[in-house]
Amino acid sequence: MNKSKGTELKGRVAFITGGSRGIGFAIAVAMATEGASIAICGRSKKDLNKAVALIKKTGAKCRGYVTDATDAGQVKDTVADIKKDFKRLDILVNNIGGALKFANFEGLNDSDWQEVFDINLMSMVRFSREALPLLRQSKCARIINMASVSGKRPGNFIPHYGAMKAAMIHLSKYLSNQWGRYGILVNAICPHTVKGGAWVKDVADRAKREGSTFKQAEEKIMKEISSKTILGGVVELDDVANLAVYLASDKGKFITGSCLVIDGGAVNSIF
Repeated sequence: MNKSKGTELKGRVAFITGGSRGIGFAIAVAMATEGASIAICGRSKKDLNKAVALIKKTGAKCRGYVTDATDAGQVKDTVADIKKDFKRLDILVNNIGGALKFANFEGLNDSDWQEVFDINLMSMVRFSREALPLLRQSKCARIINMASVSGKRPGNFIPHYGAMKAAMIHLSKYLSNQWGRYGILVNAICPHTVKGGAWVKDVADRAKREGSTFKQAEEKIMKEISSKTILGGVVELDDVANLAVYLASDKGKFITGSCLVIDGGAVNSIF
């Protein structure tokens, strides 16, 4: 939180969904540090209040909205509240996502698929749809969708999650084609496993499955992930947040329809 104040996003309003923790919170802090006013949403009022207080320490205006992204009515109300409170919107970061069940194809039922569909793809659909009228009024409109490398290259588990991230990449490119005429730039960010956000939960789950300590599980995961990258190491929260700021700033004013990978060279594909 002791970053120096910048001006890359001065005067702009950014709305980060799922911005009370993890990647979303890191992006919110980074954009606030660059001068943006910040709106965040999430399901926990306690987490939102804590996040808002921390973001305000950067000197930025910030408000939090309790929202269930799987409820179209709540999404509509949240964007209406943002319009009332901020009068404008320049940047939408569709960050809400995840998978509650870690399994292979045979271990997933219909409700598991429906759940990741609602949380990942449909949250992006709902927030983008409701934000469109406000974004059309902006002269520096951006939509940044948090996808994943699993949407570009299938792994051995959670195919329902990867399928939804692939759909998010597709929809990002579609919207960039359709909304470019309004001056709205739409891009997707595809990180590899990030040390932050759901990291603690993933490590804890691994430790439970293997009967090891948290430290042992974390060391094992770090070693496995590092071995898959060209550069070695694991993606950090700041790596993702810095790219989001770049795309939202004037430095990214001619980038749209792109899927930008942060993976240390793990995917290493020509496509």
